[in-house]
Amino acid sequence: GRQLYAVVVEQTGEEFDEAVEERQHEVRDLLEKFDQVLDEPKGLPPHWEFDHRIPLVEEGRAVHVHPYRYAHFQKTEIEQLVGEMLESGLIQHSTSPFSSLVLLAKKKDDTWQFCTDYRALNAATVKDRFPIP
Repeated sequence: GRQLYAVVVEQTGEEFDEAVEERQHEVRDLLEKFDQVLDEPKGLPPHWEFDHRIPLVEEGRAVHVHPYRYAHFQKTEIEQLVGEMLESGLIQHSTSPFSSLVLLAKKKDDTWQFCTDYRALNAATVKDRFPIP
């Protein structure tokens, strides 16, 4: 058996075009209403009564990972990204004994994504008995 399909192509009417335009206005209004939610962060979040805590298998033993040797261009890029984050208030100077590796991943637009490798910290944490599904 062969099958036959019939398709009718018609120009969209004015009514359809008006509905699309109305939806675009609604979406634009929503984006404007919640622009502070969609905006880039401008600093650290406010201090809460209960700060985040990561329970470690060996409580009190800091997880410290020695940094990789980076190629010159990567080191320069990391320093620039860290400088921008410090200046914008996203991060702050720390004297914590904890440290994790920093990696750069190239994005499709040829810019770099700043990534932190928390595998060593994850390995030292107490496993959750009731993980999120």
